[in-house]
Amino acid sequence: MGENQKILHVFFKAGREYHSPPQDLFLGITYTSTPQIVVWMETLEGKYIDTLYITGKTSDSSYRSKDPAIDVVRRPEALPYWSHKRGIKSVDGLYTPDQHNSDLDGISAATPKVDYQVTLSAPRMGRYKLIMEVNRTYDFNEYYSKTRFPDDAIYSGTGSSGQPSLIYEAIIDSQQSGQHLFNLVGHGHHSGSDGSLYTELDNVTSAKQILEFIVANVE
Repeated sequence: MGENQKILHVFFKAGREYHSPPQDLFLGITYTSTPQIVVWMETLEGKYIDTLYITGKTSDSSYRSKDPAIDVVRRPEALPYWSHKRGIKSVDGLYTPDQHNSDLDGISAATPKVDYQVTLSAPRMGRYKLIMEVNRTYDFNEYYSKTRFPDDAIYSGTGSSGQPSLIYEAIIDSQQSGQHLFNLVGHGHHSGSDGSLYTELDNVTSAKQILEFIVANVE
């Protein structure tokens, strides 16, 4: 770790909705969905700086499909707030990284099955925002039902979108050690068609329990 780097330990406490119920894949095979998570830095004014951590399936579009004939599954609705902030458009016009992406290789990892901590590094730059976005498939509720947006090809096309991504943030002071609790500040677009932060959360229910809490510890 260089002189101008600060160590961040980010602890994710799994909530009761961290895992989905078993989902049918094909030929009687089932699987359990776990969240996609990304952590990145912004200035206090909201300007994107750098991505620090991302779970693997979103970093290279390595999602599974119920149709074995489909090799690549694109999910722009997974982490749309981050992907638009990052601002790199793939050849298919989507901002979510594709299977040819390589700039996130050094910071990507598979989603753990239980509570976990990741160690990150960030420059000594005074105060900044640490942002985290989380999303899990198959978390439908009364509002975000399978039939909520029938004309939205992305939301309705795969039948797995459910509730939108949730965005949490913490203000970090790189000159001071200590713990910082992330606060829920909004959600992303339900099908990832834009990079807006939606602050109305009344229609989001169980997704708030994907993670019980997130804490950053600065050293």
